[in-house]
Amino acid sequence: MPKAQIQAMKTAILTTLISIMLSINAAFSAPLLPSQDEANVFTVKICQDREVLSIIASSVEAILKTKVVIANGMQADDIHLDAVFVDQHAVYCSMTIAAKNVVEAVRFIIGPKDDSYLIVFGGNKGSRLFPKEVTMKPAR
Repeated sequence: MPKAQIQAMKTAILTTLISIMLSINAAFSAPLLPSQDEANVFTVKICQDREVLSIIASSVEAILKTKVVIANGMQADDIHLDAVFVDQHAVYCSMTIAAKNVVEAVRFIIGPKDDSYLIVFGGNKGSRLFPKEVTMKPAR
């Protein structure tokens, strides 16, 4: 195959890839959380968002009907960003929760829902506090 044809194919492929990336970027142009610095930058700050943690704390207390301590008293070093799924525009996080004399590591997922976001919490195998997933969303 002549060099000109190879170069034309490379250009066409590159143009297509750029077009796909721009359309994906446009689909996720809004930030996941109102406090997020940049729309498509996912950092541990998303997991440590005070609104998210407040929603989790109040929901967990309502479910367990007891006082809970999340993230060792909301300590940033106890809240972890475990994974980012860019295609889902979702962030997987973990932290500890203490309630009913049990301290347990739990995971939570923050992802988009309509014009806001959704938190999916718990569902860890072997969990004594949250064996089933709980879905929460902010009141707006």
